[in-house]
Amino acid sequence: MKSNLEKLPEFCLSILETNPPGKYVIGIYKGEDCYRSTTYDTHDLAKAKELANHINKKLGVTAAQRECMEAGSMFGWNVPGAQLDYVEALHKKTSRKEIILTDSDWAERFKPLMNPYGEKQGSFSGWDEENPEQGCLFNSAGKDLAYIQDIMAGKVDGLSAAVWAFMDGEVPDPDDRVGKRLIEAGYSFNEDEGDWFKGEDKLFFDFIGDGFHFVNVIGYLVTRIPAEPNNTYIAFDCQEIVDAHQPETDLQPSPAG
Repeated sequence: MKSNLEKLPEFCLSILETNPPGKYVIGIYKGEDCYRSTTYDTHDLAKAKELANHINKKLGVTAAQRECMEAGSMFGWNVPGAQLDYVEALHKKTSRKEIILTDSDWAERFKPLMNPYGEKQGSFSGWDEENPEQGCLFNSAGKDLAYIQDIMAGKVDGLSAAVWAFMDGEVPDPDDRVGKRLIEAGYSFNEDEGDWFKGEDKLFFDFIGDGFHFVNVIGYLVTRIPAEPNNTYIAFDCQEIVDAHQPETDLQPSPAG
């Protein structure tokens, strides 16, 4: 039987958004507790992501393998997030129910904790009931990231399953299912700006997702209550976005009797 490291590629590319433009694309080597700079020089973040995805695909690196490489380089190669069998099981959504809700409902349900370092003062403030003036969002670098790494490595009792990522969301196309639902809800798509608006109010698609993520991450959150392992959670800023993302029901109206 192959060991976990034998199941992983020797090398893959990833993205580190906190790096300066031109240094977004990083290289990860199997077994190394760090990342390396690369010569893939692009100052456009979107193009950098496309480049990393394209080269990983040519190398035969799957999404699950890349996620393991990212977790191993950051948290050590023995953590669950670096085990391919574990990550591949998480990627199989057939047995996991997707629950889409507003971030306020998410906060009420899972009870986010304050950031003890204060590096994100005011970000998501008011969510920690015991510390309403303190921000709850953790940065993706520095002391904040080190704290998240300790949680993922099991060094903080009771919080190993309570890490969430706050991530950049994809702006829906006006012709797809979500876009059409937003139009029905009174929103309009500005093609010049590439954003959705209702009047002058811009709609943001950043979202909270359960678990640790590395790509497209703005920051992290930690909650008192962990996500149920059989569910996948996605929390958006407003009810209209939640409604637009709800899956189509398979149930048909009963015929009139």
